[in-house]
Amino acid sequence: MYGWFYVILAAYLLLVGLVSAIGESDVTPAPTPFGAARGMGWPVALFQGILWLATGLAILRRKLIAVRLVWTVVILGALGVLFRGIIPADLVIWLLTLGLAKWFADTKRQFLTA
Repeated sequence: MYGWFYVILAAYLLLVGLVSAIGESDVTPAPTPFGAARGMGWPVALFQGILWLATGLAILRRKLIAVRLVWTVVILGALGVLFRGIIPADLVIWLLTLGLAKWFADTKRQFLTA
């Protein structure tokens, strides 16, 4: 289920990134649904979509690289939270992803293959 979560979110980000790159308006998601936050921009949406797709596929294929990719997502997410100026909703979402990454790395590593 965790892998499908990444794949679905990746498909969404890739779609809105492509629509924003081709179209005239930015339809990428804002960093938080609260306030007047701007969209993330199509280059970031495409990069994040590709990273999440790779992570989801690695999880679904039960590859050991999935652990490193999950932690890469968490670290880049932390940088995003810091650079956007620590918005409470973003921080809570990041803490949830941190907890999920720890759970995944601790409990699922034994089921993954190189």
